[in-house]
Amino acid sequence: MFCQFFSFLFNYRISLRNPWVYQFQATDRPASRLSELLLPYLRIKRRQAELLVELQQTKQRAMLQPSHWFEREFPRWQEKWS
Repeated sequence: MFCQFFSFLFNYRISLRNPWVYQFQATDRPASRLSELLLPYLRIKRRQAELLVELQQTKQRAMLQPSHWFEREFPRWQEKWS
């Protein structure tokens, strides 16, 4: 029940590995959000979770920069000006 709720809330997949271990699988933003929530409770995987959050923040910043969208719209712009 608890796992199904979190699966719905964060949009990730849950599978039962054995009676005591659940496997969570998430990508991109849901994984980053979940990592942020779990950071206070993580010891062994804390650094990896921090890197995941940092990666997502970096991706978000890149997408907000006008140059990112210009590059996507005109991928060969440097050839014209060379």
